Amino acid sequence: HVSHLLSQKAASNMDPSMMTPEMLAFAQQQMANMSPEQMAQMQQMAASMGDGMQMPPGAAEQMRNMKPEDMARVSEEMKNMSPDQLKSQMNTNMNHHKAQADYALRGAEKLKTDGNKLVGEGKYKEAIEKYMRVKNNLAEDASAAAKTLRTSCMLNMSLCFNKSGRFASAISECTEVLKGDGRSLKAYYRRGQAHAAKRDFPAAVRDLRRAVKLSPGDETVKGELVKAVEDMKAEGDNGEGGVDDGECPDFEGGSDAGAGLAGAVAGAGAAGGGMGGYD
Repeated sequence: HVSHLLSQKAASNMDPSMMTPEMLAFAQQQMANMSPEQMAQMQQMAASMGDGMQMPPGAAEQMRNMKPEDMARVSEEMKNMSPDQLKSQMNTNMNHHKAQADYALRGAEKLKTDGNKLVGEGKYKEAIEKYMRVKNNLAEDASAAAKTLRTSCMLNMSLCFNKSGRFASAISECTEVLKGDGRSLKAYYRRGQAHAAKRDFPAAVRDLRRAVKLSPGDETVKGELVKAVEDMKAEGDNGEGGVDDGECPDFEGGSDAGAGLAGAVAGAGAAGGGMGGYD
């Protein structure tokens, strides 16, 4: 069944070398016998599996946008190819997509470098534009390298937004980071700073308590927490329930131990001066 083949393909992360001649021949036979409705169903299934299959950037979108006649043409071409020819074509296509992805990643790394230089010059608006391009350009790249680069640029944007007085935007970027890594030290620290700047001291204290728990030896983070607690008490606002119990709230988002350790290490070891610097 074609859906079974797609599941096998997902498990192999789109590696053509994992497809045996028997599997390829079976896929050809199945596609040759499929009705237009079945072809459309397969198209939707493959497109929806884009992230899990680690498809190259844009591949899932291209799959979704294929017309029925395009799918029929692909089926006809596959039917007339030998398994070896089909595997060779798949390898060629995957190498082409990988080259495109590598090119995009190198371009994104250059944009980040340019953005970091602008931050060093105090040109935060221009730096944000560079970082935002990285975030958008790599949005469909599910590789670990792309995700790491996007996260770094989002955290750098949060720094720039805080420096520019755009605190709501800083909160938004940090919150997005925390959905993927619920123990990102810099995300909690910078979101806490943004909440404090907006005079939402209970929210600031909650985030800064999390940051202190992730990096208990960081005096800069401790200092921000102490100030936020003092400001909260001065305004008579002890947060939800009317009492600040001094406890650290639960972490957010993806908070498995591995992600937490990675987030804490990345935050503590960042280039550009710790919590106040950029990655």
